[in-house]
Amino acid sequence: MVKDKCKINLLCQDKIIFHIVFDNKIMVKNFDNKNIVIIFDNKIFVMKNIIGVPARKENFYPREKEINKIISKIDDGNNLQIAAPRRVGKTSILFSLLDNKTDEHVYIYVDTESIDNNQDFFKKILKEIVKIESVRIAKLFKVGNKFLNKIKGISFMGAEINFNESSDIDYKEELENLLSGFEIKDGKRLVLLIDEFPQTIQNIIEKDISGPKEAINFLQSNRDLRLNPEINSKVTFIYTGSIGLNHTVSSIDGTAFINDINSVEVGPLTKIDALELLDKLLANKKRFISEESANYLMDKIEWLIPFHIQLAVQEIIDQSNPDVAITIQVIDKSFSEILKMWWNRFNN
Repeated sequence: MVKDKCKINLLCQDKIIFHIVFDNKIMVKNFDNKNIVIIFDNKIFVMKNIIGVPARKENFYPREKEINKIISKIDDGNNLQIAAPRRVGKTSILFSLLDNKTDEHVYIYVDTESIDNNQDFFKKILKEIVKIESVRIAKLFKVGNKFLNKIKGISFMGAEINFNESSDIDYKEELENLLSGFEIKDGKRLVLLIDEFPQTIQNIIEKDISGPKEAINFLQSNRDLRLNPEINSKVTFIYTGSIGLNHTVSSIDGTAFINDINSVEVGPLTKIDALELLDKLLANKKRFISEESANYLMDKIEWLIPFHIQLAVQEIIDQSNPDVAITIQVIDKSFSEILKMWWNRFNN
């Protein structure tokens, strides 16, 4: 067993989250990339990690410590990256900021996962801002805002917004003018929640067969926006993604282009929070669990992220009956079924 574990650690470059032994099969999930590595009968298999729908609103377990830290950093004028392995809930935290708006900042969410070039990246952000804040922007156009008047790709006809698509428009310049001219009262900020930013960088790297020049230019352009004094006094950029920003950027020696970004680490739940989440999930299905069995489940899960707890509870509910206490035997059977499910997905 020790020998097998050492071999797995080498394969995963010491980035193991957990390993499980089940019927002589050893399964390893590596969340730092998009793969699940499985060792079976001394053979190595790799499969894609399946991404679930991010939790929102009542389905989101409050991460108050992390969210309060993020809001505090926004208030201090910092640009941020939310750093964590896959499945920890980074996108759900973005959605929580977007859905609640308790601090009265203006939040706009943009997913850039499929984008592979500068122009489309800045154009998408520009369009999302204009679509969501059209009323505010139209008023600024009407009063003759000097920055907005420089924008070529947007025009207003009454309440209607027109995007003038043209190959000669520089969308980074357009976005720069829009952000420079954007105004919110009472010192509140425009907060751009940019999801899958590292994947966009990776897409650009992979597209440019001549080297990382385009990716470096992309990073430099984004840094220019963040550091523009007309922008950084009222706009915050928050980045996250399913692959690590630091790792992606360091692969092309571009770390200097993100050294102005603060990092907020998101880890697993505390055991107290994990038990609270467990109780809520079970109560919704009229199930209950003893303290002994609950602690056993926590030890079994080990890495206490909401996704793992929800996955375990889903199977436990299938294996149990309402108003009957969940036993250790039910938990063990549920874990066996979860592993069988993943194994069948792999083989199919």
